[in-house]
Order: sequence, then C-alpha cells, then structure tokens
Amino acid sequence: MKQKIITSYETYFVANNQAPTIKELMESIEAKAEDFKKHFKNLGEVEREIWKTLVHTVIKNTQKECEDNSYSARETLLSYYYNLIEQLKPRQNYIDYSFCVQRYRNFDKAKARKVIFQDFKKQHIHFIQETLNAGFATEEFVNGKPFVQRLAQKSWYKTLLLIKVWSTDPSDEKQTTDQLIENIVHTNSDFLSNNVFNTSFSLIKFIASKVVPSYIKMAREKSSCSKKHNCNCCSSN
Repeated sequence: MKQKIITSYETYFVANNQAPTIKELMESIEAKAEDFKKHFKNLGEVEREIWKTLVHTVIKNTQKECEDNSYSARETLLSYYYNLIEQLKPRQNYIDYSFCVQRYRNFDKAKARKVIFQDFKKQHIHFIQETLNAGFATEEFVNGKPFVQRLAQKSWYKTLLLIKVWSTDPSDEKQTTDQLIENIVHTNSDFLSNNVFNTSFSLIKFIASKVVPSYIKMAREKSSCSKKHNCNCCSSN
C-alpha cells in the first residue's frame, strides 16, 4: 500500500497538474483516508519518500556505471549528476511544483523543505564525500583533503541550483544544464588537484551569464506558476 500511495501521488500530479489532498489521493486508488495514516503522517512525507527513492536510484545507477567502466572520481561525479537529470526528466511537472518560484523562498522558514529533502540531502552528501575520498585513495586528488566534508556539504546547494536551472532551462537539449554540471564537477575536482583558479573563474562567469538571467525569468513567471499549480506557493506572504 505504501508504494501504491507514492506512485499514485506522482500519477495524480501528472494527470491533474497539482498536488492532491489526502482524500483525493486515496480515492484515486480506491482506498480510505484512514489507510494513509498507517504509512504517512502527511503529504510532505510522501514527497520525502519520492526524493529518497529518486536519489537511491541515482546512486545505484552511478555505482553500476562506475563498476562497468572503472570511472575516476571526477567521472563518477559527472555520472552522478547526469543520472540525476535522467531521473528528473519523467517527473518534470512534479519537479516544477517542488521548485515552484518562492515556494521555499525563505530558508529559515522552510520547515517543509527540510522534511521533504532530508533523506535526499543525507544520501547525496554521503555519496559525494565517499567519491571525493576515493579520489584521494587513488591519488587522483592531492590537495585539500581537510575540506572534503565541507565540499560535500556545499555540493548540496549546488545540486539544488542545478535542479532549479534544469527545470527552467530553455536551451536546446538542456545545454545550459550540461554546462553547469561540467562547471560544478570540474571546479571541485580541480580544487583538489591544485588547479582551482581557472575553473572557479569559469563557474562564476557561467552563473553570471546563464543562471542569473534564468532566475530573472523565474521571478517574472511566479504569478503564472501559482495559477498553473492552483497553489499559494508563490505568494509573497
């Protein structure tokens, strides 16, 4: 029943372009609202499970690719992010809702966000840290080992940025998203390989020329986002 609820939540969203109530969700699978409480406290926990499952699949697929191709740490990071995008593609409507403009505008007040992304964040940071440490074990990385944990934690915010950019990327075949992935991975990898200056400058330049205009566009579309999803997530209150 638990997996059925999760699958039905995503299915309902795709079909109706908005999040269901608990009653609507359970009616869609011909079950009682009381059955929902046996598995989840609220709809936020359903979303949390969606993201937890998503990142688990991403990590599993990445690990398989690494084993099959003997990837370096840098290649593993690239594989991880590209696998993440592949998992996002069939969930475009839901991702748009999760990252609806200003739905989570204030980090200090975003208790819902902390719940929804809690497991995703934990697994993500753990995988990135393990990958960076593996790079030191093979001497691919030789500089900055004390910063590995901090880099892994910082990568979480870069990942949120990546998902936001991907969801609004108007370029052909999401080229802006691909470029951002390359910049994120190579900046961290080059820092650990003593070649940080050029790639850091490239990332800053890329964000200024590609990402900032994208955010301006997102801000202009906040009112249409609210109407599209029939929610108050874009309210300024």
